[in-house]
Amino acid sequence: MVAASIMLPAATPSGSHAPTLRTEGDVEYLCENALSHIVDGDLEQGIATLRPYAMSISKEDVDSLENQLVSQATTIKESYGEPIGFVLISKDNLKDTILKAVYVVKYERHLIRWTFIFYKPYDSWILDYFNYDDSIEALFAPTPKVPAPAK
Repeated sequence: MVAASIMLPAATPSGSHAPTLRTEGDVEYLCENALSHIVDGDLEQGIATLRPYAMSISKEDVDSLENQLVSQATTIKESYGEPIGFVLISKDNLKDTILKAVYVVKYERHLIRWTFIFYKPYDSWILDYFNYDDSIEALFAPTPKVPAPAK
């Protein structure tokens, strides 16, 4: 099974200047830009695209995820074939505070699910978590919904 994940704390170190993700469109662009590089076989650039948004996680932790992805690349290619594209499967925005985007990177014989979770403490989104795995059945798991407010 192919899997890796990374949780990104939401706090931003003082003095750092992160690129701003103001809209859901900005979030989608970031995810799709990273996945475009991954589909093109440039795994390092895919992770590098996400790095500026991981300001409060150690460089070593991001490096570790990148190293995992790169070390699994040959196995993925042998098992699943060549990458052929990606698709946004779902996007859930809970109360304009937490946004989850699930994509699949399509290969000739299988797919890899990429999950991105963003948090919006003020007026922009922060990449809080992302992972990848090859669990197809997880794409069909029911998604819990926030109950409607009582009337």
